[in-house]
Amino acid sequence: MGHIIKSEGEKVDGGWTDWSLLSDSDCSEPCGGGEQTQVRTCTNPKPQNGGKDCEGPDHKSVRCNEESCEDRMENSEWEDWSSCSTTCGKGTRERVKKCVNGEDDGYKCDKIKDKSHKVEECKEWSPFQRDKCPNPCDKDSDEYSNIEKLKHCPDRAKCTDLSEDTGPKRNCKCVMGYELDEGNWKCREYLFFVGLEVDLASNAIEPHITPKEAKFSSSWCTIFAEGLDLFPRLD
Repeated sequence: MGHIIKSEGEKVDGGWTDWSLLSDSDCSEPCGGGEQTQVRTCTNPKPQNGGKDCEGPDHKSVRCNEESCEDRMENSEWEDWSSCSTTCGKGTRERVKKCVNGEDDGYKCDKIKDKSHKVEECKEWSPFQRDKCPNPCDKDSDEYSNIEKLKHCPDRAKCTDLSEDTGPKRNCKCVMGYELDEGNWKCREYLFFVGLEVDLASNAIEPHITPKEAKFSSSWCTIFAEGLDLFPRLD
């Protein structure tokens, strides 16, 4: 439709422009419903030659950001994972949703476990960096202390480094006649006694020895026994 041309001196009543947001009017809430100000001006057209002014308000509040905060957080995208906290052993890495850093259209959310913040274990062994990582047999290093299969070998055990490009490895082997007790992670000594014949079927040791409860120390020289008669009877 073309513009109506008024003759000079004719009255022109004022008319409102369309509603628009104030340039500095941010929503009062980032989510869950807030308010924002819209304005309009009586310049479409301006009143002229005694014409009427526009009727009604020139500003109003409107609802904004009505998406629930939970949905807003859920719909926010995840950032990339951080680097692993360790180069050689087992560490952790984390990532957050973009809203945690306010990078989701300015919307900022709290760091909430599993919802906007995740942490997981990691191992940066691709490949294993031998020049930067300690030998798994080095007892002065605790780099691998939180990895069960790489805990330090027990006393009286020889450690052999078997590391590969896929990661650190080692083998523990007890020496000097000791055997590895994996349950207690100790090298234990097994004693053998000459001259005593054990009958497991009858649970008896000859001659004249009836076991009740026996405890043997890990020393080659000392035996502690309870309830054992280690000497032949004279009667």
